[in-house]
Amino acid sequence: MKKYILSICLLIVSTLQIFSQESNNQLMYKAYVSQSKELWVKSVSAFENEAKLSPASTEKQFNLAVAQYGLLLGTMASQDEDLFDEYVSKTKDQLEKVISYPATAADGKGMLSAVMGLQMAYSPMKGITLGSKSGSLAAEAKNLAPDSPLAWRFYGSNKLYTPSTFGGDVKEAISALEKSIKLFESKLEQTKNNWLYLDTIVLLGQAYSKNDEKPKAIATYKKAIGIEHQFMYAKLLLAKAEK
Repeated sequence: MKKYILSICLLIVSTLQIFSQESNNQLMYKAYVSQSKELWVKSVSAFENEAKLSPASTEKQFNLAVAQYGLLLGTMASQDEDLFDEYVSKTKDQLEKVISYPATAADGKGMLSAVMGLQMAYSPMKGITLGSKSGSLAAEAKNLAPDSPLAWRFYGSNKLYTPSTFGGDVKEAISALEKSIKLFESKLEQTKNNWLYLDTIVLLGQAYSKNDEKPKAIATYKKAIGIEHQFMYAKLLLAKAEK
């Protein structure tokens, strides 16, 4: 009887953990789609709590890093450098932890590369010290995990935003982002309520625009909107591309 009660209790705890994870993922997805700083802060707090409760869980630590990166990326829409500065050091520290785990080392390096990219976007002079580091991390990530959609996504974004004189290459960015999307779409669970998948699609659209491939850019933005009808950022990019 005691074993039966214990089994029921463990099942309930497991079910609650799964529900909590799904709820937090949905909150993060909603924060991205709505471009809400407030929801990003709530999302990071929720994942911080999960990470504290499961300090040995590689998945929980990685999920926290994703939420923190999402918040940093979200500050770009309104150029909220104060919020960015509040979280950037915490995020980089968390990513160093994520990189120390073999299972998440590649994606962690790619994400750290992207965080450095955001630092340079706010302070271009940091490109002197961070530019080569960011590029090296992005390359290491895709070489370590050639089947990771995130590794290719971060490599593509690095190539897209790095000036050509320092190794940037729009065509290489397009190739990498196309590969990332194919890898995302190879498994249905990787596309469901996944803001990073949506973000990769609009990144590809921006890469097409930068390469003067307007019809492809328009089709790509429409694809993102077809997946998420409330995706206002994609709608803004589409309106700009159609002018």
